[in-house]
Amino acid sequence: MNLDEIKQELDQLDQNDLESIISFIKEKIISNKYIDILLDALESGYSTFICPFCGGTHIIRSGHYPNGMQKYRCYECDHAFNIYKNTFLEYSKNDLITWIKYLIAMNEDKTLRECAKYAGVCLKTSFYMRHKILSAMENTIKNIQLSGITEIDEKEMNISFSGNHKIQDKNSTLPRKPYIRGRKSLKHKIKTDFTDRIMICTAVDRDNHIFISVGKVGTTALKEEDVIDIYKPHLKEATCLCSDGCCAYRALAKKLKI
Repeated sequence: MNLDEIKQELDQLDQNDLESIISFIKEKIISNKYIDILLDALESGYSTFICPFCGGTHIIRSGHYPNGMQKYRCYECDHAFNIYKNTFLEYSKNDLITWIKYLIAMNEDKTLRECAKYAGVCLKTSFYMRHKILSAMENTIKNIQLSGITEIDEKEMNISFSGNHKIQDKNSTLPRKPYIRGRKSLKHKIKTDFTDRIMICTAVDRDNHIFISVGKVGTTALKEEDVIDIYKPHLKEATCLCSDGCCAYRALAKKLKI
């Protein structure tokens, strides 16, 4: 069947059938484009041959799981595992297509409901998927090291206390009263030093290694000791800092001797 014959067949389909075919084609494109990349990235985690259970280095291939996935086994502790071990895909019942579609939607800053609709999951599953991804990103950033020329800056954002905090702790109290008709100002009406802002610390080097972390909650400025505590563990290999004129960054540069 050539292209012209396919077009003639498509003209005879109704709207529902066309939408089904479009959805199938999109999933096929995603499958061909991203799945191999994701699997290669996961398998590269075992290129150093370190067991996730005992830290042993004698890892062997040990057949396949019923779904065809490669099974690995540690020769020292005899534990079997797959490439999903210690990743956000571990224990997940969703297939790779669903995760990739969710990552694409999340990367486009879509809401939980929009991500759920695009990936074909319910809202509750969308919530848990997002938090598994964010948790994996947090664990990766904790150990990241920036090197060479590094640019650092902070970002100021509004704090959101949305959600039912009484579910986790019945005695929990917010640091301020809830707003009734939108955010009024930085300082709340109650006489307090609490500010409705959160400071996000960011850094990036020329190899596109990115560091991002919550700096401090309830303030619009970071002290020298805060900046040093946040950035110093991740800038041990930095040779040059690019920042604004904040004096706290000067103290950080002196502390790092750069």
